Amino acid sequence: MIDKKLILFLIILLQLFLTVCSDRVETPSDGENSTTIYHSKSVNGIEASITFCEKIKNQTGEPVNEDTIFNLNEDSKVYSIVNLKNRELNTDKDLMFHIDWLDSTGNSFFKKRIDLTTNDSSSTLMSLINISPDRREPGKYSLRVYLFRELIAEKNFELVNAAIEPQAIVKNELIEKVKANITLCKGISKKTKKLLGVGNKFEIKDKGKVLAVIKIENKDSINHPLTFYADWISPDGSSLYRKEVNIKSNEASFSSSISASPNKRKPGKYCLRIYLFEKLIGEKSFGLVKTEKQGKAVSEVNSENFSARIIFCEKISKKTGLPINPDSVFTLKDKRKLRAVIYIEKSDTIVKIQKSFFIKWIGSDNNSFYKKKVRFSPEDSTLKIISSISLSPQKRLPGNYLLKVYYTKDLIGEKKFLLKEQAEK
Repeated sequence: MIDKKLILFLIILLQLFLTVCSDRVETPSDGENSTTIYHSKSVNGIEASITFCEKIKNQTGEPVNEDTIFNLNEDSKVYSIVNLKNRELNTDKDLMFHIDWLDSTGNSFFKKRIDLTTNDSSSTLMSLINISPDRREPGKYSLRVYLFRELIAEKNFELVNAAIEPQAIVKNELIEKVKANITLCKGISKKTKKLLGVGNKFEIKDKGKVLAVIKIENKDSINHPLTFYADWISPDGSSLYRKEVNIKSNEASFSSSISASPNKRKPGKYCLRIYLFEKLIGEKSFGLVKTEKQGKAVSEVNSENFSARIIFCEKISKKTGLPINPDSVFTLKDKRKLRAVIYIEKSDTIVKIQKSFFIKWIGSDNNSFYKKKVRFSPEDSTLKIISSISLSPQKRLPGNYLLKVYYTKDLIGEKKFLLKEQAEK
């Protein structure tokens, strides 16, 4: 009788084991945030990615100081945030998770069980450990996430001595190979994120600045947080501004800037030096010069230097940005729009200044019903304005309309178009 019960138990245990194992692929792959993922065989199966950080914002739950290397300090902690994929597709049953922390020897030292019931729509799991030196030792650690006791994700992290380890690691991993590639510019475009005014000579003017973008080369072999110093040197050789920058192991660039306003800077030869700890790993010289007088050139920029070429259409190509089927006659219809593509053509002699344009849509009653003001920065070389109005019969009446384009207050272009009623079927 005992043998039969034992056999029955083993059969049930084997069936459970086979069922669990069959849910995941055997070979893991690298996924989001460098997490090793054991993918579900089901398209809608639960998967996970792991993020480590030093703190979590109380209000938003967002991680603070994400990294995979942490300094051993009193009262310091490592938080793990596990983001679940396809959670919304698996709310019809209770889910049992285990978060398992393993030390450098591979032994589990803390395990936490988290159950998500059908009434809990959470898609994030959280756990933490204390990394005070009296509790942890330096070494490589890991975190594993299990669903119904089946491994679905794991990720490694490292604990280092705060006072000694970074200096020793840098020396052991050949600090002389790490170099700083410095690019100087006036700023970064908010729209395109491209560097503006790259060079080694900059004008001294109000609200002017010199921005340095520093890319760290040959850092891949050093998988630890590093401390850099950006030291701006004045023409007399003294340091006018020194900035300490701590970058994480997964970062490879940072930036620093100084003001170029007349009340802070004088013309001359300046220099930026980048240090990794006490070692110089890159430097670049640049000059600051007085602003060239452009009063006469600016005063000559008026409406005669611009003209507006207007094209009407209903659609614009997403690939080329060009109007599709241009016309000057359009039919009133719900959920349709009339678009105006305005090309501003300018004289080649125009200096680089901010340019301001104004467009006005005028209805069949000769009254303006929509106005728009557009500004272009001095660096914008191509001037194109796109504006649109609704063709809904509830908003527009049939008749002749007009679009006018102004530079400041002067008219530089206009074009008529006709709106007509939709033919009855």
